Amino acid sequence: MLHDDLRLAAIRATRGDFLDPIATDEERELLRERHGVVGDQVQDYIAWRRSLLLLATVLLGLGILFDLIGFQTFEDAIVEQAVSATESRGGRANESAIRGSVRNNVGVDNLETLDAYLYIILLGSIVSTVMVGFAAHGWHDIARSRRLTRRAWYVVLGVPLGCAVLPWAKLLDFSHLSSSDARVLETTLATGFGLMVFATVGPKILSLFPGLIRGGMTLKTLFHESATPAYITMLAAPVFALVLLLFFSAMIQMEGSILLFGGVAGLLASSIIYLWKARDLLRSHTRDEAYSIIKRIRWTAAVFSAGGVVLIAIFLLTSDGFTFLKTLSLGAAAGGNLFLTMVVGSDFLLALLHKEFQLAKQFQGSEFAAEYERKIDLLAQAGLTTLATGPEKPRRHTSEPPSPPAEEE
Repeated sequence: MLHDDLRLAAIRATRGDFLDPIATDEERELLRERHGVVGDQVQDYIAWRRSLLLLATVLLGLGILFDLIGFQTFEDAIVEQAVSATESRGGRANESAIRGSVRNNVGVDNLETLDAYLYIILLGSIVSTVMVGFAAHGWHDIARSRRLTRRAWYVVLGVPLGCAVLPWAKLLDFSHLSSSDARVLETTLATGFGLMVFATVGPKILSLFPGLIRGGMTLKTLFHESATPAYITMLAAPVFALVLLLFFSAMIQMEGSILLFGGVAGLLASSIIYLWKARDLLRSHTRDEAYSIIKRIRWTAAVFSAGGVVLIAIFLLTSDGFTFLKTLSLGAAAGGNLFLTMVVGSDFLLALLHKEFQLAKQFQGSEFAAEYERKIDLLAQAGLTTLATGPEKPRRHTSEPPSPPAEEE
């Protein structure tokens, strides 16, 4: 049963559009009979949410499992690095002596304080995954599922970001060391801890933008009559490119890896494609137009994105600091966060679409509409409203002559 649900969920996530029916007969009957939900496309959206939440639960759960299997305390990580460094220089490492030295110099209480960060992050991951699982299990109870999904997303981002801004190094006590040794050790630990925090928070932030981009494009297939869903993609794509460059630029310079460079280039290309095709996306489409235009753009971006992910995964697997288990953990967590963000972003966007539609109906014919139109016309005459920055093509002359200027009295 679970196998069939996962297979169906993978198909829905891969296809990712509402141009063809999605919900099964059993899902439609359950929604109609128990919850009074009618409308094929409404039922399709709810079924799509169910599948993505199921995939998010499985991937986030796998990420937690991999983390637990390869879990290391801060003390274990320092000892392992010290042993590896000693052996790389041709020396013989005494692990027991190194561990005793780490405890004496760093301090047992300080090591426990640093371990608290790892336990908090792990606990946050478990709590958010359980919430997503309940949201997936109760998918047909829309209000409860949306509430749980949104709260899980808050935990996924809020716990790591909240821990990241806390100056953990200042919580440590180095009174057992001299002032000079204390400053050196505090700086060293702060640097290493900062890199660990960056590696923990970075993938969650990076997966946020692809989730918003894919969520916006998925809703564009549902509301192909409207240009509004594509705005989310247009806004998230350039921000994702900037964050991606900021996240990987230093690593590219330090590693000098062609694999890493190619992976980042693939991810950049996948986001730039949406900007390149902005003229096609930011307009209304018929169903047939949406089927050909949107699908072509999405699949082109997906090819570049998949290529980039594969190259980055190969780079991580061939790097000294990453094990196969750690790479699997990062990949599973990133995938789970991606699907979770797609659902949360789509739910938010649906609410915004409804609000925007209601406000637009109130706006038309109001006292503000004429003034708004006047400002837009003036900006258009100045050439400030076109997406392209090149010279505008000359317009075709119509057979109707322009109106003569009004005579002065």
